[in-house]
Amino acid sequence: MLVGGNLTRTTGSFGFYHESNPDERTLVNSVREFAEIGIKVIEINVGIAMLYPELVTDKTIKGLLEVKEDFDIEYTIHLPFNYLDASALLEKLRVVAVEELKRLINLFESIKPIHYILHLTKSETNFVANNPRYPSWVIENTIKNMAVQASKSVEELIEIIEPKRLCIENLEYKNNPFPFFDIIKKYNTAMCYDVGHAIKAGFDSVEFFKEHKGFIRHIHFHDIKKEGNKLIDHCGLGEGFVDKGKFLNYIKNSKYDEVFLVEVSSIDQIKQSVSFLKDYNFI
Repeated sequence: MLVGGNLTRTTGSFGFYHESNPDERTLVNSVREFAEIGIKVIEINVGIAMLYPELVTDKTIKGLLEVKEDFDIEYTIHLPFNYLDASALLEKLRVVAVEELKRLINLFESIKPIHYILHLTKSETNFVANNPRYPSWVIENTIKNMAVQASKSVEELIEIIEPKRLCIENLEYKNNPFPFFDIIKKYNTAMCYDVGHAIKAGFDSVEFFKEHKGFIRHIHFHDIKKEGNKLIDHCGLGEGFVDKGKFLNYIKNSKYDEVFLVEVSSIDQIKQSVSFLKDYNFI
């Protein structure tokens, strides 16, 4: 099993949270700081390359390759989940989204990432599916049409990448779930199993894994805590109520040997979570 961490929350799709004047080496520096923790897989959110392409140049790519060689690590790439919508009902928007996703895949292919992680939809799906003001036929038709658009997008993306390297992530689909798994099966892609998303949607972490086991090649693991009536995910392991032992023991005994990433909000939480996994003899 390849155990690592996700840089999503430190670089993000909105920009570098910790740098006031980032340059083309900032992403490299963030990755190097991450690598020094001692983890073997680093997932990079490449939304920064979409919003600020001047910050991701050939120099950046060369720097990422140097870090990979210096620390003997592997990369995975989380494709942008803000602004780009692979399920956009307006065809022009969907086409632009796919074009940009392809550009980013081609840009980062030289660092040889194991997987690319993709959100098929944005928040509109849950908004429509869980809005009591909408009649059932509106909900059903909207989700059906979004699924058609998302399916076309996946078909176009696997023109430039092997299907098993494209990991489609489960989101917090409730009540009238988006048929993301039908699309995974149709194109024989892989699945990124976000455990927190499944729990927030009302599923049991282990049962969800069992149901989709044949397609899961990538796991995002994080804790969830309650703040009032809200559930806050992407917390460090040990900060919340998720039954970590149950899931970790099952995964360990299942002989799962793909990518397992801690997806939290800061480098301190990564360190905390890595210590947690060591205490469980998971790594």
